[in-house]
Amino acid sequence: MARPMKPKPLRRKKSAEEIRLLDIIQERQIERRRQKKLAAVPEVGVFFMVGEHIHGETTPITEAGAYGKFLIHEDGHIGFWPKLQQAGVVPMSMEYDECPRGRVTWDAEEGKARLFLDPCILKRTELVQKIMRSFNLPQGTAPETDRHYRCPRCMRREGGQ
Repeated sequence: MARPMKPKPLRRKKSAEEIRLLDIIQERQIERRRQKKLAAVPEVGVFFMVGEHIHGETTPITEAGAYGKFLIHEDGHIGFWPKLQQAGVVPMSMEYDECPRGRVTWDAEEGKARLFLDPCILKRTELVQKIMRSFNLPQGTAPETDRHYRCPRCMRREGGQ
């Protein structure tokens, strides 16, 4: 037995009020996309790897402080660490240099980011990518090591240098 066909719903014309509301919604979507694009300004800052998590503090380069030819986040690891302790993210008994850390600066002369990482972070591609995304770093930013950003484990591996 054949089923009766359902009639196609009739399309009604949208009222002027509905069209106006749809236009407003569309304008808001366009504005949100524009704001999101503006928010993608590269950022500078400091970060720590605590366990499997990256905790960072950032500043957009448009608001960053100057340090020679570099734009920087003005608070360093030593200033950020107590905030993580107070938030309960890290133990109060742990010192800031006991875990892997890094920094992002912006070379204003060359117009590019400098991403300095502890070797323990550098070998973890997924963490490097996460840091690059969270700091809105341009594609092609090359992570690099710096003797200043080495955790105790890396220092032991390197003979304490």
